[in-house]
Amino acid sequence: MLKTYEGIYRNGKVELLEPANGPEGGHAYVTFLTEQPVKLPFILADAPLDDEPETEEEAAAVSHSYGDVKQGRLIAHEEIRKETDV
Repeated sequence: MLKTYEGIYRNGKVELLEPANGPEGGHAYVTFLTEQPVKLPFILADAPLDDEPETEEEAAAVSHSYGDVKQGRLIAHEEIRKETDV
């Protein structure tokens, strides 16, 4: 099983920002991010899998989004971060 924990690298060690629920002596893999992470990926990492079928409304929204991409109606990630203070 995989679980994501947020931590900070200091003095040669990774300090977790929340308690880990893994077994003592369990394996851990560390990935360093090049910039401050947005909290959303950590929330999504623990979210349950959506295994319900896609509704007609959801399919229409996805189709509309693909149309925006094809037409070049996009907002850069940096612009969204500025607007939302994330």
